[in-house]
Amino acid sequence: MEVSSITPQLQRRYNLSDAQGVVVTNIEMDSKAYRMGVREGDIIQEINRGKVQSLADFTQITRKIKKDARVMLLVKRKGYTMYLSLYEKGFP
Repeated sequence: MEVSSITPQLQRRYNLSDAQGVVVTNIEMDSKAYRMGVREGDIIQEINRGKVQSLADFTQITRKIKKDARVMLLVKRKGYTMYLSLYEKGFP
């Protein structure tokens, strides 16, 4: 899974109305994140209840995730906000 800061270009590309968080710019269909429901164009706003407002926040939070830990994401997709939960070895 690849994420990026939300730029005006990515807002247009993915038709994003919100600029809070990071946007998923690439995800492999056989990845754990894909199996948990993450899709390209999703905005990740929280990881395990920790706010993600920038790429630095995303990196800092994901580095602290222990292997085999439960991961909960708050994502925004096409105007809808939802939680996605993963309990599988490894993330992302």
